[in-house]
Amino acid sequence: MRTTLTIEDSIMKRLKEEAYRNGSSLKQVVNTTLELGLMQLDVQPQPRKYKLKTFSMGFPPKFNMDKALQVISNLEDDEIVRKLEVRK
Repeated sequence: MRTTLTIEDSIMKRLKEEAYRNGSSLKQVVNTTLELGLMQLDVQPQPRKYKLKTFSMGFPPKFNMDKALQVISNLEDDEIVRKLEVRK
């Protein structure tokens, strides 16, 4: 297929040098370079495993933090009871 491309001067210089060094045509070097570049796009990098550092808080927790909504509910209930007792 024939097409017209605008290639940066520095890239064209490198392509011509590669063609001269290998004794290949510029067309062949451009096609090979494009093919290698496209193959690199197909390669998906392996995701890095996420590791979270844990730190001791220095004391045993009063509440089971796995059930944070239950803790909040209990605290809200305690506050409502406290406010009702103050009104008496």
